[in-house]
Amino acid sequence: MLLSALGLYAVLSYVVSERIRELGLRMAFGASRTHILRLVLERAAILAGLGIGLGAIASLFTTRFVADLLINVTPLDRTVLLVVTLLLSAVSMAAALVPALRAASVDPVRSLREE
Repeated sequence: MLLSALGLYAVLSYVVSERIRELGLRMAFGASRTHILRLVLERAAILAGLGIGLGAIASLFTTRFVADLLINVTPLDRTVLLVVTLLLSAVSMAAALVPALRAASVDPVRSLREE
């Protein structure tokens, strides 16, 4: 869980730092802070959704390898899969919030002057 949160945080921090000029330009042309925040959080939701989806598909194919290690849980327990999916989604959005807030607080004039 920590690894996925740190990975998403690192990727989004990098994306925001690379797009700081673009975000400043968007804000200079009238984009609101909520629009920028939504833009970054949508990117995070797409990345998290892809990761969770691919992980769910992989878990369906690998359950037979770990079935002997599970105690009191069936390999394809819907409740466990749903709870883990919701928890990963929540952690992913929490990890994405810091880079999104940083992107929303960009000073348009300063970001355009820097390059």
